[in-house]
Amino acid sequence: MKPATNKSSSKAKQAKKGARETASLSGSRVSRGSLHAIRAWMDGIEWLGAGLLALLSLAVPLVLWPASIRYGEAKLALGLTAIAVLWMVLLWPRRSEANRELRIPTVAFAGGALILAAGLSGIHASSFGGWFENFLALVAFVSLIPVVASLARDRKRVRGVVWGLAVAAGAAAVYGLLQAAGLVAGSRTVWMVSFMGNPNYLGAFLVVVLPPACLLVAFSERVWQRAVALALVAVSWGAFTLLNHAGGLVAIVVSLFVAVVLLLASGAWRALLRRKIWSLATVLIVAGGVVCSVALGPGRVLFSANREGTPAAAAWEANSGQARATIWKVGGRMLAASPMFGTGLGDFAVEYIPELAELVEEQPETPVPGVAMGKAHNEYVQAAAEMGAAGIAAVAAALVLLVLYAIQRIRSVRNDHERVELILLLSGVVSFAVLAVVSFPAHLVPSSWALLLLLGISGSPVYGSSGVVVAGNLPRRWNIRSSVGFGLVTAACVLVVLYAWAGFRGDVLLNRGMTQLQLGRTEQAEELLSHSTKVDSMPREAYFHHAMAMIQLAGQRASAGRTYEAADLYEQARGALERCEAVFRRTEVYVAQANLGFVLGDRQLVADGLEIPLMLPSFARTYVQALYLSAMLAGQEGDVTEAEARLQQVLEVDPEYVRARVALGELYVQLRMLSRAEEQYRLAIETAQTIIDRIRPLMDERATVTTTQYARLVQQAQEAQTAIERAEQGLAELNNP
Repeated sequence: MKPATNKSSSKAKQAKKGARETASLSGSRVSRGSLHAIRAWMDGIEWLGAGLLALLSLAVPLVLWPASIRYGEAKLALGLTAIAVLWMVLLWPRRSEANRELRIPTVAFAGGALILAAGLSGIHASSFGGWFENFLALVAFVSLIPVVASLARDRKRVRGVVWGLAVAAGAAAVYGLLQAAGLVAGSRTVWMVSFMGNPNYLGAFLVVVLPPACLLVAFSERVWQRAVALALVAVSWGAFTLLNHAGGLVAIVVSLFVAVVLLLASGAWRALLRRKIWSLATVLIVAGGVVCSVALGPGRVLFSANREGTPAAAAWEANSGQARATIWKVGGRMLAASPMFGTGLGDFAVEYIPELAELVEEQPETPVPGVAMGKAHNEYVQAAAEMGAAGIAAVAAALVLLVLYAIQRIRSVRNDHERVELILLLSGVVSFAVLAVVSFPAHLVPSSWALLLLLGISGSPVYGSSGVVVAGNLPRRWNIRSSVGFGLVTAACVLVVLYAWAGFRGDVLLNRGMTQLQLGRTEQAEELLSHSTKVDSMPREAYFHHAMAMIQLAGQRASAGRTYEAADLYEQARGALERCEAVFRRTEVYVAQANLGFVLGDRQLVADGLEIPLMLPSFARTYVQALYLSAMLAGQEGDVTEAEARLQQVLEVDPEYVRARVALGELYVQLRMLSRAEEQYRLAIETAQTIIDRIRPLMDERATVTTTQYARLVQQAQEAQTAIERAEQGLAELNNP
């Protein structure tokens, strides 16, 4: 029995060992299967990044949020979010790809030079917050170039980006054409704003995207893809033709000329012969678009029977050439004031009005645009004004480096097919650079987005490695180093996203507050605008509108006998207007300061507020208000002759400014010129009644006007009614002394 027991026990041991091995093997298979699944999911992030890249190429230019004041605010927030997401996708470790590299096209170093110049410009910036907001956007957008170059590592991903831009251009063009035809709602002041907010903004985007979109027609793999691409190019050209965008037309003609020269010089044109029909169709559409654009735009000016001077002078004048020249002079004055590092990134809009006033004082014959300009309408002038000599050097280096980069990349590609693609991609960059001479595409999110995407995919490995610096291998597995690096980048990206969307939220609150203020709901407006100034990462005009709301609310509190509350609100409004000095200098702000000075009895504040508006007669609305207030100030100081002269000047500029007529009548009563006083009172009543009769039908049809227009009509009616009451009271006092 004992041997049998030993034999059975050994069998049991072997069975247990086999069971353990089977369990171990099964567990190993389970763990390996789970590991493979996790790795497959992680590696799928790469395809997610490729899909996101194509999707965001389409989405960023088209995003629109009607509740925002500025069309570009939502685009900027989404663009910064997109860049943050792409950076996180790029740095996510993946083991399936052996050659994961951070590729930096040499042209991106030009962006680094601009970042350095922009950083130095902060020395003279009027507001750190305003400078930082622009600096952060510049850094983020420049960083898009290496991200795209590293993600777009094959031809499908390059084509995905181009398709995204082409579809965005086509969608924007179709929406604009529907607006032009009156089939969908658009702006009440301009036509064909599409998703961009302004026809010129739409034109800038189309100018950059149209040349690279042509490569989809010639080189897409399937016939239906080529047909869709051809339709997108055709509709985009149709919309661009109707825009009458002279600067954009010059830019795109120059870029096409450069493309043709490069195709002929490199011999790459032979690749187009493989798709003769599609290439010919593209050439015919482009040529027809150029001819129609010239005929409807510059051609109509150049061949007009009423044209004066040379053709170039006529075209210059027809496209606001004198106004642009004045703006560029203002930019030159800013450069002279801060020659080394400029006024500060983003400060052109802040310094424009004071510098323009000084220019007009020195050169009274200078033609002056009647609106405040936040941009120089020349990116090179604006860079010089805001970043000084450092900015000039950076821009010059960027242009030189761009030319060298293009030549190096085109020479190094392997075949004519790829050379044609690269030439068409870089033609969009040429369009951008030329348009920047007469416009501001770098300050528009859609055109800037398109430019940086084109520069990024031009550095793709598809077109070789020449002209690209490999900064290092990206992480392939999770470890302490990769985890810490990814965590730091993610934290930075989250902060950027929160900052961007805070600005967007503040802009939405500003819009809501302005609407409430225009509708006369002062308390709600003050609450919303106060919230906007606290939420917004960098409030600008919110300070001004918040001050106006507090002034109106203070007046209501004073009328109700709550004088302490009114005094506190007036002081808060004064502080808000003082903050505008660093971020939002407009003639409206100066006039508001003068009005507040009258309320507070501060004549120095009145005089300071009137100084600049009185120098700028082309800003008709604020100029008339400033003249009226200066007349009131002269009357308070006992200078009745000056007061009468200023009031007469007001009526010469605007005969319907009834407050001036009533004030003139009251002044004549003080001078005992009773017949003249009666005449002015009766003219005031007649004029005010004419104004009321004219605007009453518009107010009855409230649905046909915007909230802003309706509020202005209400204000005019109230001012006219007040003038009538004051004039009738004056007549009654004359008749019953």
